[in-house]
Amino acid sequence: MDDSRRKPVLICARQDAYGLYLSSLVGQLGIPRHVVCAERIDRTLLDKIRPVLAVVETMGDELPSVFAGRGRQGGDLRALFVAESQDGVGGRVEKRDGCTIFFKPIQPERFTRHVWEILVGRVETDSFRPLCEPYLIGNSQAIDQIRRTIAKISATDLTVLIGGETGTGKGLVALAIHNNSPRRSGPFLEVNCANIPSSLLESELFGYKKGAFTGAWGDKPGKFDLAESGTLFLDEISEMAQAMQAKLLQVLQDGEYSPIGSVENKKADVRIISATNAALEQLVEQGRFRNDLYYRLKVITLHLPPLRERKEDIGPLREHFLEKYAILYEKKPKALSKDFCLMLEDHDWPGNVRELENVIKSVVALGNESMALEGLQRNRVGERRRSEGELDLAEFRRSIRRRSLREISQQVAERAERKAIEEALEHTQGNKKAAARLLQVSYKGLLGKIKAYGL
Repeated sequence: MDDSRRKPVLICARQDAYGLYLSSLVGQLGIPRHVVCAERIDRTLLDKIRPVLAVVETMGDELPSVFAGRGRQGGDLRALFVAESQDGVGGRVEKRDGCTIFFKPIQPERFTRHVWEILVGRVETDSFRPLCEPYLIGNSQAIDQIRRTIAKISATDLTVLIGGETGTGKGLVALAIHNNSPRRSGPFLEVNCANIPSSLLESELFGYKKGAFTGAWGDKPGKFDLAESGTLFLDEISEMAQAMQAKLLQVLQDGEYSPIGSVENKKADVRIISATNAALEQLVEQGRFRNDLYYRLKVITLHLPPLRERKEDIGPLREHFLEKYAILYEKKPKALSKDFCLMLEDHDWPGNVRELENVIKSVVALGNESMALEGLQRNRVGERRRSEGELDLAEFRRSIRRRSLREISQQVAERAERKAIEEALEHTQGNKKAAARLLQVSYKGLLGKIKAYGL
């Protein structure tokens, strides 16, 4: 693809969030992108950017005149279009006047495959492989860095330790590493160490021989057997018992394991990827996780940031899940209200991407934003109370050594007062007079407090 790889793909969308979603899909191919509002497209802009391909979102079947005939092979610039389905049937692709039109909801793999074919010429199905598969949706610097890291480490057989909060997508990253590695033709198996009792984990991983224990009526292969020539993903590795940690360490050191009841060792031809939402360093310091195993597992480390630290990815993720579940539930894609989108942007997402996906799934399935909106508001108040309580306690522990009892009491009282005012305003939907009555203070006094606390 040589020179075309260095030229950008121009993304022209009617809404910023959808443009960023399309940009994220193209980004899986490792291609530079330039996103603009569709209303700004003209000949001058095209001449300035000089894109190798334009992806254009349109209202209906009518194509912008500036791109007329540009779906054909002849010109320097190719264009493909994403349009609303007029008959409610999404997911289909049509050829019209030499142009390709994808009707919403689009299928991500089919769309990126077509972009790839335009840029490099038609290729065999097996040779098409995005930079990250499954798709890591987002355009944030953090997600771009993770994609680049996956591209670098996939060709190796080194162990990888993935850290991050629950719901950040550690399993997707592990699968992307596998799918981009030389082991991709082999199996990818996942074991959640927290879901299997420690007494059963050894047989789950290594298998057992007939007669190894009561009830072992025949040989049973373990995950190391079943994942041969592939990848074994050990999720929640921090929950593994120490006795099992020692056995896993031996496998990593010697490259061999022994099924329960066997006197012979077997070759471990697997790549190990592990993940945790805990601070393994602290567990090592506390003696709850083996130091030597920790360093064997973390030859390469990846940390997935929580969604609240990359809120620019909420829009593309929202559009991705809207299209995904519109296809799954055979629904016509429905635009979300501005208030609902603002609430999504403002939410802290303690459950991260998984929580966002579940919210969008319920909206698509039920066709109703109000229930999801109420749930988000309840979660927001609950999370704020928990986080503020944790911060108050941490600050109290730090400050008690350097402040007087009077100063500490005043600080705690001010925080409690501020929290009460915030909750009263939220309960009255911002009506200050109603909040003053609820708090049993004068309206003028409440205004003074609101100004003092910067509310």
